[in-house]
Amino acid sequence: MRVAVLLVCSLLFTTPSFGGAMNGNEFLAICKGEPGNRPLTCKFFVAGVIQALWVGAMRGAALATGETPTIKKIDEYVGFCQPEGVSTSQALEIAYKFMQEHPENLHFPVSAIIRDALARSFPCSSS
Repeated sequence: MRVAVLLVCSLLFTTPSFGGAMNGNEFLAICKGEPGNRPLTCKFFVAGVIQALWVGAMRGAALATGETPTIKKIDEYVGFCQPEGVSTSQALEIAYKFMQEHPENLHFPVSAIIRDALARSFPCSSS
């Protein structure tokens, strides 16, 4: 019983390090395959990154201003304005291609690389 309590406590109080984040090299290795035929895990990962960026921007803006921001403002805070109709599969291919074209960034967390890829593909207009 004592061992079980110690094990649970050690798991509860362990904090993951930044080094535990998946990087671009790992993402490319997992997501090998032909466009449109990559593992479903990769599509879900990209969708999760996009949703996390959105929720984080919305929550941060609401905390900072006390108001719920508009969709346009959230897009600006996230750093990209993904057009309607762009599928998660398309976002995955954009990110995958960006990683292949920018191997100097592959040591960074893949979520940051995905955000950069989408920001370059879907910049927000200044108007």
